[in-house]
Amino acid sequence: MYVPEYFNIKDMDTIMDFIGENSFALLLTASGDEVLNTLIPIIAARNGDHVAINGHMARANPHWKIAEGKRSTILFLGPHHYISPRWYTIEKSVPTWNYSAVRMSGIFQTVSREESKKIVMALSKIYDPEWASLGKEKELYYEKMIDEIVGFRLEVQDIMCKMKLSQNRPVADRHKVIENLKKEKGNDSEMVAAMMEHYSINR
Repeated sequence: MYVPEYFNIKDMDTIMDFIGENSFALLLTASGDEVLNTLIPIIAARNGDHVAINGHMARANPHWKIAEGKRSTILFLGPHHYISPRWYTIEKSVPTWNYSAVRMSGIFQTVSREESKKIVMALSKIYDPEWASLGKEKELYYEKMIDEIVGFRLEVQDIMCKMKLSQNRPVADRHKVIENLKKEKGNDSEMVAAMMEHYSINR
C-alpha cells in the first residue's frame, strides 16, 4: 500500500479504533498466480503493540487450506468519497478521492474447534448481544454448525494505516472540502467530513 507521509497514521489507538469501526475486512492470500480473497467479520485483540486478528470462514471455502502457515493480509476499508477540484480555493487542481484503509499482514493459522466456537460467540456478543444471551450455542443444531466453519488467527507482523483526508492541501481547501461533503447528504460523505475534521483539521 502506497502511503505518502502526509497520510501515514502510526498511532495504535487510532488504528485500533478504526478497525473496530470497520471490522468487515478482506482477507488476501497469494496462491501461485492468483490472490485468494474472502470477506469476513473479524475481532482484533491488542497487547501493547502486538495485535492478533481472529475470524472464521466456511469450511467449504478452500482459502483456509491454502493459507495455512502462509503470510496473508487483512484489509480494512473505511468511508470514502469523491473530491471535486471545484471544492478547492486553488483553481488549478485535479479530481481525487478521500479514503481510509488499514493493512495488517502476518502468518495465517487455523485454530481448534473450541477456539472457533469462542470466536463465533465473541462476534455474536459484539453484533447481536440479545441473541448471544439466549445460550443457543448449546443446542445441537448450533453445535453441528460449528463443524461447518474454520476459525483462524493472524499474528500481525506489519501494520500500515493510510488516511487520505486532504492533509496535503492548504487548510482553507480542507475547510471547503468538508463544507461541500456535508452538502452531499450521503452517509459516506458525512463520515469522510467528520474524519477530516478530526484528523485533518483538529490535529
